[in-house]
Order: sequence, then structure tokens, then C-alpha cells
Amino acid sequence: RRGAREAPGPRGPGGPRPGARRALYAVMNDAADALAAHGPPEMPVTFEWPDTILVDGGIVGGVRLAWPDGTPETEVPDWLVTGLVVRCIAP
Repeated sequence: RRGAREAPGPRGPGGPRPGARRALYAVMNDAADALAAHGPPEMPVTFEWPDTILVDGGIVGGVRLAWPDGTPETEVPDWLVTGLVVRCIAP
């Protein structure tokens, strides 16, 4: 069975949007650790700007970041949500 698994993750903004964008890197690193645990040590898990996750050179997913529309760049958003999508094949 083919498909994609999605995982939203609410996070506290922690500051204005430029700093809050660092949440993307935290989610991508967590995803890389999880994916690497299911493959041989030599299998590369890499990133492609701005939000793509690759395993052994193939795209397997990506991350997204969302905040309320109209929030000025210099203000702390009321909420912040990260999203992770990983394509998978299940037996």
C-alpha cells in the first residue's frame, strides 16, 4: 500500500517569525533521525532547500510551517504549527 503519513505539531512561537522558522530545522532533524534508524548506516538522509527531505537521493517528504495570516514579520504569531509529510510504502 502506498501513501503518505502526515504529522502536525503545534509549537509555541518563541519569538517573531524569522526566529520561529528555526522550528522547521528541528522537525527536519527529528525526521532524519527517525528515517536513518530504519536503514543501513551508509544510507544518506539529506535536505534540499527549503523544506525537502531526501533518502539516498530520492524525495521522501517535507515539512511546512504555518501561522495566522496577516501576522507582521516582526511580531510573535498567536500560534505556530509545523507539519511533516513522509511518503511510504507499507506491506
